[in-house]
Amino acid sequence: MKPLLTNNMTHRVVTVKRNVKAHEAQAIMRNQLIRHLPVVDEQGELVLGMLSDRDLLRSPHPDKPVYELMSSPILSFDINTPMLVVASAMVERKMSAFLVTNDNEIEGIVTSEDLILLLIDILKKEPSPKWILSDFLVNPMMQKVMSAATPAGY
Repeated sequence: MKPLLTNNMTHRVVTVKRNVKAHEAQAIMRNQLIRHLPVVDEQGELVLGMLSDRDLLRSPHPDKPVYELMSSPILSFDINTPMLVVASAMVERKMSAFLVTNDNEIEGIVTSEDLILLLIDILKKEPSPKWILSDFLVNPMMQKVMSAATPAGY
């Protein structure tokens, strides 16, 4: 079964309103141990963009409102999207976070960290490779390596 977004995302989404100052958003990220904040309108209903910790690092003005620093438009994926599609989009678009939706309602956020956690999980399940000596001995390249590494006459 292919990994789906629904099992590999962060369900709790912390947002900031558009007029929040950069230094306030940075404090929220630090306190919540997160690197991405969806930026919403003043009513908190419409997502306007995504603010990343890198956006904040690029801004020399801590009092700038986050709507001037955020990336927009924001991209989202349905909760049942295969993780391969999400990972491919992150690479192609050079983005590290997307919103996750279900029937146009926000369900969560998926970040590059979620993809790394999935990779760790997959790698833990991989069986360890078995080294079979006969496979190496019949390989012409390995025969050359072995003959070069073995002293003459042995």
